[in-house]
Formats: sequence, C-alpha cells, structure tokens
Amino acid sequence: MKTTVLSRLYENMTFEISVLNSYIDRVENDVCQGIESYKEKINVVHEEEFEENNQSYYHETTECEGLDSDTYSFESVFEELFPRLQRGSALITLCSFFECSLIRLCDDLQRVYSLEKHLNCKRKGVIESAMSYLKGEVGIELDKGASNYSDIKNIQNVRNCFVHHDGRIIDKVKSFASSNEFLSGEFKININSGFLLYVLSSYKDFFQTIHDALSNNNQVSNRQEVN
Repeated sequence: MKTTVLSRLYENMTFEISVLNSYIDRVENDVCQGIESYKEKINVVHEEEFEENNQSYYHETTECEGLDSDTYSFESVFEELFPRLQRGSALITLCSFFECSLIRLCDDLQRVYSLEKHLNCKRKGVIESAMSYLKGEVGIELDKGASNYSDIKNIQNVRNCFVHHDGRIIDKVKSFASSNEFLSGEFKININSGFLLYVLSSYKDFFQTIHDALSNNNQVSNRQEVN
C-alpha cells in the first residue's frame, strides 16, 4: 500500500484523537468544578421550629440550582448523578467517533482501491461489519482474541448500558466493570476519572493495529490506487 494513503488516514485520525483528548480534559474539568462549586450555591429557603413528644426540633430547607433539600440529596445529585451523566454522554460521543472513523476508513479504502463492495452495517453492528469488510474485501485479518479488540467490545457494552439501560450494570459488563480500575458501582455504572482517556487510548491502539496490518499486507500493497 502506498505510503501516501496510509499517512493521510493516520494523520487525520491522530488529529481527531488530539481534539478528543482536549474534549475529555474539558469534561473532567467541568465535573470537578461542578462538585467543588455546588456547595457554595446552597441557600436556606425555609426554617422551621416545632415540638414533638415534648422535644424541640429545628428544620431547615435549602435550595441549590432549583433543587430543594427536602426532595433531593445534593450529594447524590451533584457528586454522583451529574458526573455519571456528563461522563456517560462523553463516552457515547467517543463511541460515535470510533464507529464513524471505522466507516470512513472502509469507505476510503473502497474508494481508493475501487473495491467492488461497500461496507454494509445493516446485518451486524459497525465494529463487526468493519472487521468482516477489512478481512473479506481489503484482505487483512485482525485477531479478535487480541486484548485491544476485547477492550473495544467491552467499551461498546458499557456504552450500551448508558444508551439502552440507563447506566444499569447488565451481565455483559459485570466482569469488565468490576475489574477495570476506572469503573465502579453496584447497580449502576460509575465512570470515574481516567476512564474516558482509557477509552481514547484503546481506540488509538486499535487504529494503530489496523494501520500496521495494512502496511504489512502484500495483498493491500499490490492494489492499484485510484486518484
């Protein structure tokens, strides 16, 4: 395969990964600032003294960003729920980037080498379809038993928990969620600081594996490029 094609594809991927790295930094900063600053926004909105069973009691209702302490636990909302939503949304964004990049890669290879078939994702998911396309049409086979492919599938399953199950831990992710140092939670997945970077690093390693396989494959190298 000519260096120009690989270089262009890899440079585009590296550029996008650098942008997403900055995006992750911003998400993590927003999470930290939200946790640190919400306590400064708590205001007392109601005070009440009353007696019950010959005992005097004092009750205080506070408010923070439209939520009241009688109804909500501020700690649960601002330190658990909001970070889960922020990082969960960022995870979905990263997964979308990965799938779109796989589709674009297959489309670029189809166009550059005038391959007969286009990538078809209707029967299987994007990842499985792309793996099949790279093997059947492009001529490279990636090891599905490799650790980086296992990481990709586990990340996708975590993403599916947020998209389809409101973040609840399902059987497919139990082992991964309990063993990954950046995940926690008993019933719902808590994405902790470091996991988004772990995801991006896994994607980068996976694309590097594809890049190396394309570079070293004679069947690909002997194809004629179409301008």
